[in-house]
Amino acid sequence: MTYSTPSKTPYPDGAFELVLCCEIIEHLLYDPMHMLLEIRRVLSPNGALVLTTPNCASLTSVACALHGRDNPQIYACYSRDRGGRPHVRQYTAHEIRKLLESAGYEVRALFTGRNAGADDASWVQGMLQDKGLETGLRGEQTYCLARPAAGRAVERYPQWLYD
Repeated sequence: MTYSTPSKTPYPDGAFELVLCCEIIEHLLYDPMHMLLEIRRVLSPNGALVLTTPNCASLTSVACALHGRDNPQIYACYSRDRGGRPHVRQYTAHEIRKLLESAGYEVRALFTGRNAGADDASWVQGMLQDKGLETGLRGEQTYCLARPAAGRAVERYPQWLYD
């Protein structure tokens, strides 16, 4: 399969004050940085990006992995009607911060939230605390607010994400 250079979106530079990128990044087959750089291009200098995505480091995902029965990805099932695409890559909240900073954004807010009806994985929280591991940002969903950062260097292909 050949992959060509992505094109620009049909919007002028600085055309939007707000871009919502909700539950999209985890479905991209190729080059999430292209999407983030295009969003940055079309945002006004004082514009904002709101990005949401499942958190693969959530208490629920960790519990699934430790039980060894279920795939730790949240919402990883294939669609029966072939209308949807499963998650290609899920991110931790920390990776979302690194990804946005690599694309030249300043992260203004980053938090996670538990989904209603999610497994009670409080035992995972206790285990993490007992082992001295990080317990923050462990909700099933990641929420991020970021703004274009003037003068911030862009790392087009962050080494931790691209081969």
